[in-house]
Amino acid sequence: MKRNPNYVLRELAGVPYLLPYGQSIASHDRGVMLNETGVFLWDLLENDRTMEELITLCADHYGLSDDEIAELSCDLRPFLDDLVKSGAIQNELDPFAYLAPFYKAVSIAELKLRLGGPSEVFSPLFDAFAIPEPAHYDMSITACAGVCPFQKPGHAILRNSMMSVIDCEDYFEIQFHANQQVKECLIKRDGSRATLYYRLPLSETLTEEIFHGIREAFLYLAGLSGMVALHSTSILYRGKAWLFSGHSGMGKSTHARLWKDSFGTPILNGDLNLLAMRGLTPVIYGIPWCGTSKISDVSTHPLGGIALLARAPKNFITELSPDHRILLVDQRLISHSWTPSLFDRNLEVIKKIAPEILICKLNCTKDPEAAAIMRERIDRFLA
Repeated sequence: MKRNPNYVLRELAGVPYLLPYGQSIASHDRGVMLNETGVFLWDLLENDRTMEELITLCADHYGLSDDEIAELSCDLRPFLDDLVKSGAIQNELDPFAYLAPFYKAVSIAELKLRLGGPSEVFSPLFDAFAIPEPAHYDMSITACAGVCPFQKPGHAILRNSMMSVIDCEDYFEIQFHANQQVKECLIKRDGSRATLYYRLPLSETLTEEIFHGIREAFLYLAGLSGMVALHSTSILYRGKAWLFSGHSGMGKSTHARLWKDSFGTPILNGDLNLLAMRGLTPVIYGIPWCGTSKISDVSTHPLGGIALLARAPKNFITELSPDHRILLVDQRLISHSWTPSLFDRNLEVIKKIAPEILICKLNCTKDPEAAAIMRERIDRFLA
């Protein structure tokens, strides 16, 4: 980042200000009052500086301890973000140049993630996936306090009440409309980096929003790695995972509980399952995201089949044609299909998995008979 050449440092009645002139006045940019540290930073920004350089130079100038440096870092980021938003400084650097201090390494679906940022913002649900620091990461994820300082032009490729996705050429920006504290996430196009920007204070809401923001970044990387996410519950029966998928309120959780109560089958995940081909075998990977069920699993299991649920006054199974098996499963994915290439990647995964597993439509009630009918169909499939 560096100074905007259309700003000057001047004193007004002994108080230092950054004041716009020329084009910045025409653009209605505003003046900014500075303190002593702000003036020092402005002097440093005569040349391009990274955030790390600014923190190091300030720490050396003021003779700060390690604890004070950490506090300085938290204070400088929102201040510099404000200067970027006001137009007083320009940030033309790589938006992924900053790596937050290391917190934890995790392995999810054989993908190694570096989590960086204050430990307090990360969900304990990641603990079960923790690993020693590896030599290589598939994605580095940074949680950064402050407002996203990058305003690169782009175009919206998805917009709904929950979020918008902006294509900025070399990265995607997700804007979370419904969140209270995590408002932006940048994901590098090659999937190697992601940065989440959050607003203080620390809270349970912040931890939850960081957790779900990381899910968006992870699902993008998973898509690049040949995996797809299906909104579904899963159980373990006869050594394989069986998924029950349907729209919200369709009875996925109810059906999984019917199996558990009737046959003692364990529930693997209460809301979301990650599917892939491992060699010639379809599998599901354990992931920490599981909706409000709080039921998740860290293991990898062979995938036996998918039952697509539909409400009905009685219980019966509808067999599906090969094209409908692919179509209906693809329509229930929550994997990112932001671009044609991402869509094609997801579709190819389903095309490979579908011929290897049982996929049928289960028209069902909430009675135990629904589980019994489905179990009989699975047993015939495995015979």
